[in-house]
Amino acid sequence: RTGSTEIVHSYTGHDLAALLTNLYGRQFDLGRPDSEAPLRRYVEKQFSITDKNGKALPLHWVGAKVDADTVVVFQEIPGTKIEKGSRIHNALLIDFLPSQRNTVNVETDGTVKTLFFDQDSIDQIAP
Repeated sequence: RTGSTEIVHSYTGHDLAALLTNLYGRQFDLGRPDSEAPLRRYVEKQFSITDKNGKALPLHWVGAKVDADTVVVFQEIPGTKIEKGSRIHNALLIDFLPSQRNTVNVETDGTVKTLFFDQDSIDQIAP
């Protein structure tokens, strides 16, 4: 619709706060504005997309929405749609919670496919 790729991550707030506390050695309240920068650094380190030729696609941080239980992070790739053969790297929370399993719904050519990321498969090819 927009010609861009929209990325929405949804995670349990408690898990992300515990992870950031572990990484940075201080308590985090993800509802506070000063928590967004460390969250952003972590997401940008653990989630990336490259095109089918291996070129990193520029993920732009749109923002985060926090409620009592959930943290939703918004990113986009302006003016670019994910194509079949793009590589998605998703290690979010897997480094902290070994049993973490991330689900990603990918739309290519109007078809939505679901990919699963876990400790054994943090890189997947868009179908």
